[in-house]
Amino acid sequence: MQPSRETGNLTTAGGGISWSSQAQLPIEGASPTPQPLPFTEAAPMAPPRLVPQPARRRPRLGRLSKFALVLGVIVLAIAALWTPVAVPRLVKFPTSTNVRVAYTGSLVTYVNATTGATLKQPTAVNLTIDRHLQAIASQSSSSVALVKETMTVTAGSVHMTELNMYALNRRTMQAVNSSKAYTFRPGNNPNRLSSYYVTLPMGLTATTRMAIWKPESGTTYLLHPVTGTSPATPSTLNGLKVDWFKGTLPMTLAPAYERASLAARGFPMSLNSTQVEAQLAAAGVPVASLTAALPTVLTATQLHALLAVLAKPVALQYYVFGSGLLAAEPQTGTIIKLLNVVDGIAVVPNTASLRTVISILDLHLNVPVVATAVAAMRRIETAPPQPVYELHYTQTPATVASMVKLARNQINQLNLAQRDLPIGLGVLGLLLLLPAVVRFVRRRPELEAGPGQVMAEPAHHFFHHRSQAA
Repeated sequence: MQPSRETGNLTTAGGGISWSSQAQLPIEGASPTPQPLPFTEAAPMAPPRLVPQPARRRPRLGRLSKFALVLGVIVLAIAALWTPVAVPRLVKFPTSTNVRVAYTGSLVTYVNATTGATLKQPTAVNLTIDRHLQAIASQSSSSVALVKETMTVTAGSVHMTELNMYALNRRTMQAVNSSKAYTFRPGNNPNRLSSYYVTLPMGLTATTRMAIWKPESGTTYLLHPVTGTSPATPSTLNGLKVDWFKGTLPMTLAPAYERASLAARGFPMSLNSTQVEAQLAAAGVPVASLTAALPTVLTATQLHALLAVLAKPVALQYYVFGSGLLAAEPQTGTIIKLLNVVDGIAVVPNTASLRTVISILDLHLNVPVVATAVAAMRRIETAPPQPVYELHYTQTPATVASMVKLARNQINQLNLAQRDLPIGLGVLGLLLLLPAVVRFVRRRPELEAGPGQVMAEPAHHFFHHRSQAA
């Protein structure tokens, strides 16, 4: 193919092909060939410009998120303070307490209540006890509960009622001093300080030892944990876990108010000369032989002193004793059951007058009848108190079931106040905080121009200048 003016020149250079245009004529039907722009010298490339650098600004929270954040912090603070601040004000003895407990058993009598003589064969009659515990809300305070106890005892022809009023610390359950508290009658206010009676303390353990109040003796005795279980003392009652305790009250001299109660029920407070003679005869003292021998044995002065002593009534000293088992729910301290309880009264003559008689007769032990009488009197002097009667009783299954129900309700209330509420408040606080935290983490930061901050102009400006230069 020959080059022509119409078509231009086709040349090769260095293995490449190039086309140089010469005078080209327009061809019919063909698009006009674009003409090159007039050549102009490229302007020198401008250096990159510095432009203001936008500063990052903190994510902004919406009004609802801010409210949730503040509320969450408040709720978490309440959850942290709930146990040390709120629980002591909520978890305490309820002033709505109104409980009835029944016991059944027998009344065993050992002594003739009229003569004071020991029975050859003890007698027993059926016994029922109704115990009513009721908190007096109108006389209680935020820290002290006043609880009235009414004990109704029925045994054969015997029917008696005892009234007691207790003031206890609503948090520790221990008795506190109060002019409103009394035993048997208003105004009789023995010292019950720091003892337990109405209920036991919360949080019992296997090593807990407690001082239990005994109204009849006006003293306390220790309640000791029972180790191990047995058919009589199972680890659960009606499905509720319990701890067993045992208490024993030794022979304790009855207080004046208990003596007054015994006297009101017909028990003698002293023995006359006829009763003393009967007591001596029952103890083995040959009263008739001794009486006949005394005028020949004693001097007139000794005989006068002896007869003066024997003519006076001999005072009787009454003692209170008892024992029994107790089951309690450890978390609340609720008393669930009393088992094999013995409440007893014993008596012994005041040996002061007896010692006077013995001191006189000791001078004539060479007389056989005197020696026999002195030996018998010494046995009387050292003899333990003679039981008068004993109440043997155990709590009824129906009231055990009612106490189990009461304890379960108290456990639920304790768990709500001590565990569920603080945990629930903590979870609620975290849930309130969570949306604000998530929004803070996930939200893309917005740009905001900051004074005095610069950055290089974006690269597309540079390439734009190059395209213009090309």
